[in-house]
Amino acid sequence: MERIKPILFISIIIFVTAVAFLPSLFNGFVDWDDPFYVTGNDAIRDFSVKNTTRIFTSGFVGTYCPLAMLSYSVEYRLGGLNPFVYHLTNYLMHLFVTFLVFIFIYFLSQKADIAFISAILFGVHPLHVEPVAWIAERKELLCVIFYLLALIAYSIYLKRKRIKYYFFSLLCVILALLSKPMAVTLPVVFVLLDYFYGRKMDKRSVLEKVPVFALAAIFGFINLYFQTLLGATKLSEGFYFRIYFVSKAVLFYLSKTLVPVNLSAMYPYYSMSIECPGEGKYYIAALVLLAILVVFSRKFSRKIIFGSSFFIITILPVLKIVPAGEVFAADRYMYLPSIGIIYMLAVLFDRMFCSRTAGIKGMRSVMVLSFSLIVILFSVLTWKRCVIWKDTNTLFGDVIKKYPDVATPYNQMGLFYAKKGDMDRAIKNFKRALTIKPGSKVTRDNLERAQRQRRDILDQGMSSTTGQPYAGRDVSGRVELLNRSGEEQGKAGDLDKAISLFEEAIELDPDHAGSYNNLGYAYYKKGDYKQAEKYFKKTLEVDPKHEKAGINLDYLYKSGYVVKEGEEIR
Repeated sequence: MERIKPILFISIIIFVTAVAFLPSLFNGFVDWDDPFYVTGNDAIRDFSVKNTTRIFTSGFVGTYCPLAMLSYSVEYRLGGLNPFVYHLTNYLMHLFVTFLVFIFIYFLSQKADIAFISAILFGVHPLHVEPVAWIAERKELLCVIFYLLALIAYSIYLKRKRIKYYFFSLLCVILALLSKPMAVTLPVVFVLLDYFYGRKMDKRSVLEKVPVFALAAIFGFINLYFQTLLGATKLSEGFYFRIYFVSKAVLFYLSKTLVPVNLSAMYPYYSMSIECPGEGKYYIAALVLLAILVVFSRKFSRKIIFGSSFFIITILPVLKIVPAGEVFAADRYMYLPSIGIIYMLAVLFDRMFCSRTAGIKGMRSVMVLSFSLIVILFSVLTWKRCVIWKDTNTLFGDVIKKYPDVATPYNQMGLFYAKKGDMDRAIKNFKRALTIKPGSKVTRDNLERAQRQRRDILDQGMSSTTGQPYAGRDVSGRVELLNRSGEEQGKAGDLDKAISLFEEAIELDPDHAGSYNNLGYAYYKKGDYKQAEKYFKKTLEVDPKHEKAGINLDYLYKSGYVVKEGEEIR
Protein backbone atom coordinates (compact mmCIF):
# COMPACT_ATOMS: atom_id res chain seq x y z
CA MET A 1 0.00 0.00 0.00
CA GLU A 2 2.87 2.38 0.83
CA ARG A 3 4.24 2.00 -2.71
CA ILE A 4 0.85 2.61 -4.31
CA LYS A 5 0.13 5.65 -2.13
CA PRO A 6 2.51 8.12 -3.90
CA ILE A 7 1.19 7.07 -7.33
CA LEU A 8 -2.41 7.57 -6.16
CA PHE A 9 -1.52 10.95 -4.63
CA ILE A 10 0.25 12.12 -7.81
CA SER A 11 -2.75 11.09 -9.94
CA ILE A 12 -5.13 13.10 -7.74
CA ILE A 13 -2.81 16.12 -7.73
CA ILE A 14 -2.40 16.19 -11.52
CA PHE A 15 -6.12 15.69 -12.17
CA VAL A 16 -7.27 18.45 -9.78
CA THR A 17 -4.59 20.88 -11.02
CA ALA A 18 -5.43 20.14 -14.67
CA VAL A 19 -9.11 20.92 -14.06
CA ALA A 20 -8.39 24.13 -12.12
CA PHE A 21 -6.24 25.56 -14.94
CA LEU A 22 -8.36 24.30 -17.86
CA PRO A 23 -9.73 27.77 -18.89
CA SER A 24 -6.19 29.02 -19.55
CA LEU A 25 -6.00 26.78 -22.64
CA PHE A 26 -8.62 28.87 -24.42
CA ASN A 27 -7.08 32.28 -23.72
CA GLY A 28 -5.48 34.49 -26.34
CA PHE A 29 -2.39 36.69 -26.34
CA VAL A 30 -2.35 39.83 -24.21
CA ASP A 31 -0.81 43.15 -25.25
CA TRP A 32 1.58 43.08 -22.31
CA ASP A 33 5.03 41.67 -23.13
CA ASP A 34 3.50 38.98 -25.39
CA PRO A 35 4.28 41.14 -28.47
CA PHE A 36 7.94 41.50 -27.36
CA TYR A 37 8.38 37.79 -26.72
CA VAL A 38 6.11 36.18 -29.33
CA THR A 39 3.64 37.98 -31.61
CA GLY A 40 5.98 40.76 -32.70
CA ASN A 41 9.30 38.97 -32.22
CA ASP A 42 11.17 38.20 -35.45
CA ALA A 43 13.83 36.24 -33.56
CA ILE A 44 11.50 33.25 -33.02
CA ARG A 45 10.37 32.93 -36.64
CA ASP A 46 12.96 30.30 -37.60
CA PHE A 47 16.04 28.42 -36.38
CA SER A 48 18.57 30.24 -38.54
CA VAL A 49 22.07 30.79 -37.20
CA LYS A 50 21.38 34.52 -37.20
CA ASN A 51 18.23 34.26 -35.06
CA THR A 52 19.72 31.69 -32.67
CA THR A 53 22.76 33.91 -32.17
CA ARG A 54 20.46 36.85 -31.53
CA ILE A 55 18.49 34.85 -28.94
CA PHE A 56 21.67 33.92 -27.02
CA THR A 57 23.18 37.41 -27.17
CA SER A 58 20.13 39.56 -26.42
CA GLY A 59 17.96 40.49 -23.49
CA PHE A 60 14.21 40.55 -24.09
CA VAL A 61 12.38 43.22 -22.06
CA GLY A 62 15.56 43.47 -19.96
CA THR A 63 15.73 39.73 -19.20
CA TYR A 64 18.24 37.18 -20.44
CA CYS A 65 16.16 34.05 -21.12
CA PRO A 66 17.42 32.23 -24.26
CA LEU A 67 15.82 28.85 -23.40
CA ALA A 68 12.39 30.44 -23.16
CA MET A 69 12.93 32.14 -26.52
CA LEU A 70 13.98 28.84 -28.11
CA SER A 71 10.80 27.22 -26.81
CA TYR A 72 8.78 29.95 -28.56
CA SER A 73 10.70 29.22 -31.78
CA VAL A 74 9.70 25.55 -31.61
CA GLU A 75 6.05 26.48 -31.03
CA TYR A 76 6.06 29.02 -33.86
CA ARG A 77 7.33 26.32 -36.20
CA LEU A 78 4.55 23.98 -35.05
CA GLY A 79 1.59 26.35 -34.84
CA GLY A 80 2.53 29.83 -36.01
CA LEU A 81 0.77 32.38 -33.83
CA ASN A 82 -2.02 30.11 -32.63
CA PRO A 83 -2.25 31.03 -28.90
CA PHE A 84 -3.56 27.56 -27.98
CA VAL A 85 -0.15 26.02 -28.76
CA TYR A 86 1.65 28.38 -26.37
CA HIS A 87 -0.97 28.07 -23.63
CA LEU A 88 -0.88 24.27 -23.88
CA THR A 89 2.88 24.30 -23.33
CA ASN A 90 2.55 26.51 -20.24
CA TYR A 91 -0.28 24.31 -18.97
CA LEU A 92 1.73 21.10 -19.31
CA MET A 93 4.80 22.74 -17.78
CA HIS A 94 2.81 23.73 -14.69
CA LEU A 95 1.58 20.16 -14.29
CA PHE A 96 5.20 18.97 -14.49
CA VAL A 97 6.35 21.57 -11.95
CA THR A 98 3.58 20.41 -9.60
CA PHE A 99 4.82 16.83 -10.00
CA LEU A 100 8.38 17.98 -9.20
CA VAL A 101 7.14 19.78 -6.08
CA PHE A 102 5.72 16.45 -4.87
CA ILE A 103 9.05 14.67 -5.53
CA PHE A 104 11.13 17.43 -3.89
CA ILE A 105 8.99 17.62 -0.75
CA TYR A 106 8.91 13.81 -0.58
CA PHE A 107 12.73 13.84 -0.49
CA LEU A 108 12.69 16.45 2.28
CA SER A 109 10.01 14.91 4.47
CA GLN A 110 10.12 11.21 3.56
CA LYS A 111 6.34 11.33 3.99
CA ALA A 112 3.91 11.01 1.08
CA ASP A 113 1.20 12.82 3.09
CA ILE A 114 3.29 16.00 3.47
CA ALA A 115 4.32 15.85 -0.20
CA PHE A 116 0.66 15.45 -1.21
CA ILE A 117 -0.53 18.43 0.85
CA SER A 118 2.31 20.62 -0.47
CA ALA A 119 1.94 19.66 -4.13
CA ILE A 120 -1.84 19.95 -4.38
CA LEU A 121 -1.81 23.36 -2.65
CA PHE A 122 0.96 24.47 -5.00
CA GLY A 123 -0.86 23.07 -8.04
CA VAL A 124 -4.20 24.83 -7.53
CA HIS A 125 -3.02 28.02 -5.81
CA PRO A 126 -4.53 31.16 -7.43
CA LEU A 127 -1.22 33.04 -7.07
CA HIS A 128 0.20 30.70 -9.70
CA VAL A 129 -2.24 31.65 -12.46
CA GLU A 130 -0.11 34.54 -13.71
CA PRO A 131 3.00 32.53 -14.76
CA VAL A 132 0.78 29.84 -16.32
CA ALA A 133 -1.86 31.97 -18.09
CA TRP A 134 0.61 34.61 -19.29
CA ILE A 135 2.51 33.35 -22.33
CA ALA A 136 5.32 35.85 -21.78
CA GLU A 137 6.07 34.24 -18.40
CA ARG A 138 7.26 30.98 -19.94
CA LYS A 139 10.67 31.81 -18.50
CA GLU A 140 9.33 31.43 -14.95
CA LEU A 141 8.00 27.93 -15.62
CA LEU A 142 11.15 26.75 -17.37
CA CYS A 143 13.37 28.17 -14.65
CA VAL A 144 11.42 26.48 -11.84
CA ILE A 145 11.48 23.13 -13.68
CA PHE A 146 15.28 23.13 -13.83
CA TYR A 147 15.55 24.75 -10.39
CA LEU A 148 13.63 21.88 -8.77
CA LEU A 149 15.46 19.26 -10.84
CA ALA A 150 18.75 20.75 -9.59
CA LEU A 151 17.58 20.56 -5.96
CA ILE A 152 16.28 16.99 -6.36
CA ALA A 153 19.55 15.85 -8.02
CA TYR A 154 21.61 17.56 -5.30
CA SER A 155 19.49 15.91 -2.58
CA ILE A 156 20.09 12.49 -4.16
CA TYR A 157 23.81 13.30 -4.35
CA LEU A 158 23.92 14.13 -0.63
CA LYS A 159 22.21 10.83 0.23
CA ARG A 160 23.92 8.46 -2.22
CA LYS A 161 27.29 10.24 -2.67
CA ARG A 162 27.37 9.49 -6.40
CA ILE A 163 29.17 12.18 -8.37
CA LYS A 164 26.93 11.79 -11.44
CA TYR A 165 24.04 13.36 -9.50
CA TYR A 166 26.24 16.35 -8.61
CA PHE A 167 27.12 16.93 -12.28
CA PHE A 168 23.49 16.52 -13.29
CA SER A 169 22.56 19.17 -10.71
CA LEU A 170 25.21 21.48 -12.23
CA LEU A 171 23.70 20.97 -15.68
CA CYS A 172 20.26 21.85 -14.31
CA VAL A 173 21.71 24.98 -12.67
CA ILE A 174 23.00 26.14 -16.08
CA LEU A 175 19.66 25.41 -17.76
CA ALA A 176 17.76 27.22 -14.98
CA LEU A 177 20.02 30.28 -15.40
CA LEU A 178 19.48 30.18 -19.18
CA SER A 179 15.72 30.22 -18.50
CA LYS A 180 15.59 33.15 -16.06
CA PRO A 181 18.18 34.94 -13.90
CA MET A 182 16.04 34.28 -10.80
CA ALA A 183 18.03 31.02 -10.54
CA VAL A 184 21.01 32.96 -9.12
CA THR A 185 19.72 31.94 -5.67
CA LEU A 186 20.39 28.23 -6.32
CA PRO A 187 23.87 28.13 -4.72
CA VAL A 188 22.48 29.54 -1.45
CA VAL A 189 19.65 26.98 -1.46
CA PHE A 190 22.29 24.26 -1.97
CA VAL A 191 23.93 25.48 1.25
CA LEU A 192 20.48 25.46 2.89
CA LEU A 193 20.04 21.81 1.87
CA ASP A 194 23.41 21.00 3.45
CA TYR A 195 22.08 22.49 6.69
CA PHE A 196 18.75 20.66 6.43
CA TYR A 197 20.41 17.27 5.94
CA GLY A 198 22.89 17.97 8.76
CA ARG A 199 25.96 18.01 6.52
CA LYS A 200 29.10 19.48 8.06
CA MET A 201 30.89 22.28 6.24
CA ASP A 202 34.26 20.97 5.13
CA LYS A 203 36.69 21.52 2.27
CA ARG A 204 34.76 19.24 -0.08
CA SER A 205 31.40 20.89 0.53
CA VAL A 206 32.94 24.33 -0.04
CA LEU A 207 34.68 23.28 -3.28
CA GLU A 208 31.41 21.81 -4.56
CA LYS A 209 29.75 25.21 -4.28
CA VAL A 210 32.46 27.15 -6.16
CA PRO A 211 31.23 26.29 -9.70
CA VAL A 212 27.61 27.00 -8.70
CA PHE A 213 28.42 30.40 -7.19
CA ALA A 214 30.63 31.24 -10.21
CA LEU A 215 27.81 30.42 -12.64
CA ALA A 216 25.34 32.47 -10.60
CA ALA A 217 27.73 35.44 -10.58
CA ILE A 218 28.33 35.29 -14.35
CA PHE A 219 24.64 35.09 -15.23
CA GLY A 220 23.84 37.71 -12.61
CA PHE A 221 26.19 40.19 -14.31
CA ILE A 222 24.78 39.31 -17.74
CA ASN A 223 21.25 40.06 -16.60
CA LEU A 224 22.33 43.23 -14.80
CA TYR A 225 23.82 44.40 -18.09
CA PHE A 226 20.56 43.88 -20.00
CA GLN A 227 18.51 45.51 -17.23
CA THR A 228 20.82 48.52 -17.39
CA LEU A 229 20.22 48.76 -21.14
CA LEU A 230 16.47 48.67 -20.49
CA GLY A 231 16.87 51.59 -18.08
CA ALA A 232 14.38 50.72 -15.32
CA THR A 233 13.23 53.79 -13.42
CA LYS A 234 14.33 53.84 -9.80
CA LEU A 235 12.37 55.57 -7.09
CA SER A 236 14.51 57.78 -4.87
CA GLU A 237 13.24 57.10 -1.37
CA GLY A 238 14.88 57.33 2.02
CA PHE A 239 16.39 54.52 4.07
CA TYR A 240 13.37 54.33 6.39
CA PHE A 241 11.00 53.89 3.45
CA ARG A 242 13.09 51.03 2.10
CA ILE A 243 12.95 49.14 5.40
CA TYR A 244 9.23 49.80 5.59
CA PHE A 245 8.82 48.80 1.97
CA VAL A 246 10.66 45.46 2.27
CA SER A 247 8.87 44.48 5.50
CA LYS A 248 5.46 45.33 4.03
CA ALA A 249 6.26 43.54 0.75
CA VAL A 250 7.25 40.34 2.60
CA LEU A 251 4.07 40.46 4.69
CA PHE A 252 2.07 41.19 1.53
CA TYR A 253 3.37 38.04 -0.15
CA LEU A 254 2.72 35.97 2.98
CA SER A 255 -0.84 37.26 3.24
CA LYS A 256 -1.58 36.59 -0.45
CA THR A 257 -0.25 33.05 -0.07
CA LEU A 258 -2.49 32.37 2.92
CA VAL A 259 -5.54 34.28 1.65
CA PRO A 260 -5.31 34.61 -2.18
CA VAL A 261 -8.10 37.12 -2.79
CA ASN A 262 -8.20 40.47 -4.64
CA LEU A 263 -5.35 39.36 -6.86
CA SER A 264 -4.28 41.70 -9.66
CA ALA A 265 -1.89 41.79 -12.59
CA MET A 266 -0.53 45.02 -11.07
CA TYR A 267 0.01 46.22 -7.49
CA PRO A 268 0.95 49.93 -7.78
CA TYR A 269 3.47 51.72 -5.58
CA TYR A 270 1.01 54.36 -4.44
CA SER A 271 -0.69 51.73 -2.27
CA MET A 272 2.62 51.51 -0.37
CA SER A 273 2.81 55.15 0.68
CA ILE A 274 3.22 55.83 4.41
CA GLU A 275 -0.02 57.37 5.58
CA CYS A 276 1.31 58.21 9.04
CA PRO A 277 4.87 58.43 10.43
CA GLY A 278 4.45 55.39 12.67
CA GLU A 279 2.87 53.00 10.16
CA GLY A 280 6.14 51.40 9.14
CA LYS A 281 6.94 50.39 12.72
CA TYR A 282 4.06 47.90 12.81
CA TYR A 283 5.21 46.10 9.67
CA ILE A 284 8.83 45.98 10.85
CA ALA A 285 7.74 44.75 14.30
CA ALA A 286 5.56 42.02 12.74
CA LEU A 287 8.44 40.81 10.58
CA VAL A 288 10.86 40.78 13.54
CA LEU A 289 8.33 38.80 15.60
CA LEU A 290 7.98 36.20 12.82
CA ALA A 291 11.78 35.95 12.57
CA ILE A 292 12.04 35.32 16.35
CA LEU A 293 9.42 32.55 16.16
CA VAL A 294 11.30 30.91 13.28
CA VAL A 295 14.61 31.00 15.17
CA PHE A 296 12.89 29.62 18.29
CA SER A 297 11.52 26.68 16.24
CA ARG A 298 15.11 25.52 15.67
CA LYS A 299 15.00 23.81 19.07
CA PHE A 300 12.34 21.42 17.82
CA SER A 301 13.00 20.97 14.09
CA ARG A 302 14.93 22.29 11.10
CA LYS A 303 11.84 22.14 8.91
CA ILE A 304 10.48 25.61 9.77
CA ILE A 305 13.95 27.10 9.40
CA PHE A 306 14.29 25.46 5.99
CA GLY A 307 10.85 26.51 4.71
CA SER A 308 11.12 30.13 5.86
CA SER A 309 14.72 30.45 4.62
CA PHE A 310 13.75 28.97 1.25
CA PHE A 311 11.02 31.61 0.98
CA ILE A 312 13.30 34.53 1.90
CA ILE A 313 16.22 33.40 -0.27
CA THR A 314 14.12 32.86 -3.40
CA ILE A 315 12.00 36.01 -2.97
CA LEU A 316 15.02 38.25 -2.30
CA PRO A 317 15.95 38.97 -5.96
CA VAL A 318 12.45 40.33 -6.67
CA LEU A 319 11.87 42.21 -3.40
CA LYS A 320 13.00 45.46 -5.06
CA ILE A 321 15.06 46.65 -2.11
CA VAL A 322 15.81 49.56 -4.43
CA PRO A 323 12.24 50.32 -5.63
CA ALA A 324 11.89 50.55 -9.41
CA GLY A 325 9.17 50.63 -12.04
CA GLU A 326 5.45 51.03 -11.43
CA VAL A 327 4.61 48.02 -9.24
CA PHE A 328 5.98 46.79 -5.92
CA ALA A 329 4.84 43.16 -6.20
CA ALA A 330 3.62 40.57 -8.69
CA ASP A 331 1.86 37.22 -8.33
CA ARG A 332 4.45 35.50 -10.54
CA TYR A 333 7.23 36.35 -8.08
CA MET A 334 5.73 33.87 -5.61
CA TYR A 335 5.72 30.88 -7.97
CA LEU A 336 8.96 29.44 -6.57
CA PRO A 337 9.11 31.07 -3.08
CA SER A 338 5.61 29.83 -2.21
CA ILE A 339 7.02 26.28 -2.03
CA GLY A 340 8.76 27.18 1.24
CA ILE A 341 5.56 28.57 2.81
CA ILE A 342 3.39 25.70 1.57
CA TYR A 343 5.92 23.15 2.86
CA MET A 344 5.75 24.67 6.36
CA LEU A 345 1.95 24.64 6.30
CA ALA A 346 1.99 20.98 5.23
CA VAL A 347 4.38 20.09 8.05
CA LEU A 348 2.20 21.87 10.63
CA PHE A 349 -0.97 20.22 9.30
CA ASP A 350 0.67 16.78 9.40
CA ARG A 351 1.91 17.35 12.96
CA MET A 352 -1.57 18.42 14.09
CA PHE A 353 -3.14 15.45 12.29
CA CYS A 354 -0.81 13.01 14.06
CA SER A 355 -1.11 14.67 17.50
CA ARG A 356 -3.07 13.28 20.43
CA THR A 357 -5.59 16.11 20.17
CA ALA A 358 -6.49 14.97 16.67
CA GLY A 359 -7.32 11.57 18.15
CA ILE A 360 -10.57 12.97 19.56
CA LYS A 361 -13.49 11.32 17.82
CA GLY A 362 -14.28 12.95 14.50
CA MET A 363 -11.43 15.51 14.70
CA ARG A 364 -9.38 14.00 11.88
CA SER A 365 -12.47 13.83 9.66
CA VAL A 366 -13.07 17.53 10.29
CA MET A 367 -9.46 18.31 9.37
CA VAL A 368 -9.64 16.31 6.13
CA LEU A 369 -12.95 17.95 5.21
CA SER A 370 -11.56 21.43 5.96
CA PHE A 371 -8.47 20.77 3.84
CA SER A 372 -10.63 19.44 0.98
CA LEU A 373 -12.79 22.59 1.09
CA ILE A 374 -9.67 24.78 0.90
CA VAL A 375 -8.46 22.86 -2.17
CA ILE A 376 -11.88 23.23 -3.81
CA LEU A 377 -12.01 26.96 -2.96
CA PHE A 378 -8.50 27.54 -4.35
CA SER A 379 -9.43 25.61 -7.51
CA VAL A 380 -12.53 27.76 -8.08
CA LEU A 381 -10.53 30.96 -7.53
CA THR A 382 -7.86 29.71 -9.94
CA TRP A 383 -10.48 28.88 -12.59
CA LYS A 384 -11.95 32.41 -12.30
CA ARG A 385 -8.49 33.99 -12.38
CA CYS A 386 -7.64 32.08 -15.57
CA VAL A 387 -10.77 33.56 -17.20
CA ILE A 388 -9.59 37.09 -16.28
CA TRP A 389 -6.39 36.43 -18.27
CA LYS A 390 -8.46 35.64 -21.40
CA ASP A 391 -7.34 38.76 -23.32
CA THR A 392 -6.12 42.34 -22.90
CA ASN A 393 -9.63 43.66 -22.33
CA THR A 394 -10.55 41.32 -19.46
CA LEU A 395 -7.11 41.50 -17.86
CA PHE A 396 -6.68 45.27 -17.72
CA GLY A 397 -10.37 45.84 -17.15
CA ASP A 398 -9.84 43.89 -13.91
CA VAL A 399 -6.80 46.02 -12.99
CA ILE A 400 -8.71 49.25 -13.63
CA LYS A 401 -11.58 48.01 -11.47
CA LYS A 402 -9.17 47.46 -8.54
CA TYR A 403 -6.71 50.31 -9.17
CA PRO A 404 -8.46 53.04 -11.22
CA ASP A 405 -5.66 55.55 -10.71
CA VAL A 406 -2.84 53.66 -12.48
CA ALA A 407 -1.84 54.78 -15.99
CA THR A 408 -0.51 51.55 -17.53
CA PRO A 409 -3.79 49.60 -17.80
CA TYR A 410 -5.46 52.51 -19.62
CA ASN A 411 -2.56 52.64 -22.10
CA GLN A 412 -2.85 48.87 -22.69
CA MET A 413 -6.63 49.14 -23.15
CA GLY A 414 -6.01 51.92 -25.66
CA LEU A 415 -3.72 49.64 -27.66
CA PHE A 416 -6.35 46.89 -27.49
CA TYR A 417 -9.08 49.11 -28.95
CA ALA A 418 -6.72 50.63 -31.54
CA LYS A 419 -5.92 47.18 -32.92
CA LYS A 420 -9.64 46.44 -33.17
CA GLY A 421 -10.13 49.70 -35.10
CA ASP A 422 -12.19 51.38 -32.35
CA MET A 423 -10.24 54.65 -32.30
CA ASP A 424 -12.73 56.56 -30.16
CA ARG A 425 -12.31 54.17 -27.23
CA ALA A 426 -8.56 53.97 -27.85
CA ILE A 427 -8.21 57.77 -27.67
CA LYS A 428 -10.38 57.91 -24.55
CA ASN A 429 -8.12 55.41 -22.75
CA PHE A 430 -4.89 57.07 -23.89
CA LYS A 431 -6.16 60.43 -22.62
CA ARG A 432 -7.10 58.90 -19.28
CA ALA A 433 -3.59 57.44 -18.99
CA LEU A 434 -2.04 60.83 -19.73
CA THR A 435 -4.26 62.49 -17.13
CA ILE A 436 -2.75 60.15 -14.52
CA LYS A 437 0.81 60.22 -15.92
CA PRO A 438 1.24 63.34 -18.14
CA GLY A 439 4.94 62.75 -18.80
CA SER A 440 4.59 59.38 -20.54
CA LYS A 441 6.10 59.71 -24.02
CA VAL A 442 4.93 56.20 -24.99
CA THR A 443 1.29 57.00 -24.21
CA ARG A 444 1.51 60.39 -25.93
CA ASP A 445 2.88 58.73 -29.09
CA ASN A 446 0.09 56.16 -28.92
CA LEU A 447 -2.50 58.93 -28.59
CA GLU A 448 -1.12 60.87 -31.56
CA ARG A 449 -1.07 57.71 -33.68
CA ALA A 450 -4.67 56.88 -32.77
CA GLN A 451 -5.82 60.45 -33.50
CA ARG A 452 -4.07 60.36 -36.86
CA GLN A 453 -5.70 57.06 -37.76
CA ARG A 454 -9.12 58.33 -36.73
CA ARG A 455 -8.63 61.36 -39.00
CA ASP A 456 -7.72 59.00 -41.84
CA ILE A 457 -10.94 57.08 -41.34
CA LEU A 458 -13.02 60.26 -41.20
CA ASP A 459 -11.26 61.65 -44.25
CA GLN A 460 -12.23 58.54 -46.15
CA GLY A 461 -15.72 59.97 -46.39
CA MET A 462 -17.35 56.54 -46.62
CA SER A 463 -16.63 53.14 -45.12
CA SER A 464 -14.48 50.93 -47.32
CA THR A 465 -17.19 48.29 -47.10
CA THR A 466 -19.46 50.45 -49.32
CA GLY A 467 -17.23 49.81 -52.29
CA GLN A 468 -16.65 53.53 -52.88
CA PRO A 469 -13.13 54.70 -53.75
CA TYR A 470 -10.89 55.85 -50.91
CA ALA A 471 -10.75 59.61 -50.60
CA GLY A 472 -8.32 59.95 -47.72
CA ARG A 473 -5.38 62.30 -47.65
CA ASP A 474 -3.02 59.99 -45.75
CA VAL A 475 -2.98 56.59 -47.46
CA SER A 476 -0.18 55.20 -45.29
CA GLY A 477 -2.19 55.59 -42.09
CA ARG A 478 -5.16 53.72 -43.56
CA VAL A 479 -2.89 50.95 -44.91
CA GLU A 480 -1.30 50.54 -41.50
CA LEU A 481 -4.74 50.30 -39.88
CA LEU A 482 -5.95 47.71 -42.41
CA ASN A 483 -2.85 45.58 -41.82
CA ARG A 484 -3.26 45.72 -38.06
CA SER A 485 -6.93 44.82 -38.33
CA GLY A 486 -6.06 41.98 -40.68
CA GLU A 487 -3.48 40.62 -38.25
CA GLU A 488 -6.03 40.68 -35.44
CA GLN A 489 -8.61 38.89 -37.59
CA GLY A 490 -5.98 36.28 -38.45
CA LYS A 491 -5.17 35.69 -34.79
CA ALA A 492 -8.89 35.34 -34.10
CA GLY A 493 -9.08 32.63 -36.77
CA ASP A 494 -11.07 34.58 -39.40
CA LEU A 495 -8.58 34.15 -42.25
CA ASP A 496 -11.05 35.11 -44.99
CA LYS A 497 -11.67 38.47 -43.33
CA ALA A 498 -7.93 38.93 -42.84
CA ILE A 499 -7.28 38.23 -46.53
CA SER A 500 -9.98 40.73 -47.50
CA LEU A 501 -8.38 43.45 -45.34
CA PHE A 502 -4.87 42.80 -46.70
CA GLU A 503 -6.19 42.91 -50.28
CA GLU A 504 -7.88 46.24 -49.52
CA ALA A 505 -4.56 47.56 -48.17
CA ILE A 506 -2.84 46.50 -51.42
CA GLU A 507 -5.50 48.29 -53.50
CA LEU A 508 -4.78 51.49 -51.57
CA ASP A 509 -0.99 51.17 -51.82
CA PRO A 510 0.30 48.60 -54.36
CA ASP A 511 3.89 49.39 -53.28
CA HIS A 512 3.47 48.44 -49.61
CA ALA A 513 5.58 45.30 -49.19
CA GLY A 514 4.25 44.46 -45.73
CA SER A 515 0.70 44.04 -47.07
CA TYR A 516 1.83 41.41 -49.59
CA ASN A 517 3.79 39.55 -46.90
CA ASN A 518 0.78 39.56 -44.56
CA LEU A 519 -1.45 38.32 -47.36
CA GLY A 520 1.00 35.52 -48.13
CA TYR A 521 1.11 34.51 -44.48
CA ALA A 522 -2.71 34.46 -44.30
CA TYR A 523 -2.83 32.11 -47.28
CA TYR A 524 -0.14 29.96 -45.65
CA LYS A 525 -2.25 29.65 -42.49
CA LYS A 526 -5.22 28.74 -44.67
CA GLY A 527 -3.20 25.97 -46.32
CA ASP A 528 -3.08 27.57 -49.78
CA TYR A 529 0.69 27.33 -50.19
CA LYS A 530 0.78 28.29 -53.89
CA GLN A 531 -0.92 31.59 -53.15
CA ALA A 532 1.37 32.07 -50.17
CA GLU A 533 4.41 31.57 -52.42
CA LYS A 534 2.96 34.03 -54.95
CA TYR A 535 2.59 36.85 -52.43
CA PHE A 536 5.91 36.22 -50.65
CA LYS A 537 7.56 36.53 -54.09
CA LYS A 538 5.55 39.70 -54.77
CA THR A 539 6.77 41.12 -51.46
CA LEU A 540 10.38 40.58 -52.54
CA GLU A 541 9.66 42.15 -55.92
CA VAL A 542 8.45 45.32 -54.17
CA ASP A 543 11.18 45.18 -51.52
CA PRO A 544 14.06 42.76 -52.29
CA LYS A 545 15.46 43.32 -48.78
CA HIS A 546 12.23 42.36 -46.96
CA GLU A 547 13.65 39.92 -44.39
CA LYS A 548 10.39 38.34 -43.20
CA ALA A 549 9.23 37.49 -46.72
CA GLY A 550 12.60 35.90 -47.50
CA ILE A 551 12.40 33.77 -44.35
CA ASN A 552 8.79 32.80 -45.07
CA LEU A 553 9.49 31.83 -48.67
CA ASP A 554 12.57 29.84 -47.67
CA TYR A 555 10.47 28.01 -45.05
CA LEU A 556 7.87 27.04 -47.68
CA TYR A 557 10.58 25.47 -49.82
CA LYS A 558 12.47 23.75 -47.01
CA SER A 559 9.27 22.31 -45.56
CA GLY A 560 8.26 20.88 -48.93
CA TYR A 561 4.94 22.76 -49.08
CA VAL A 562 5.83 24.00 -52.56
CA VAL A 563 8.54 23.07 -55.05
CA LYS A 564 11.00 25.72 -56.10
CA GLU A 565 11.11 26.46 -59.83
CA GLY A 566 13.76 24.40 -61.57
CA GLU A 567 13.71 21.68 -58.90
CA GLU A 568 11.99 18.33 -58.84
CA ILE A 569 10.49 16.36 -56.00
CA ARG A 570 12.78 13.42 -55.28
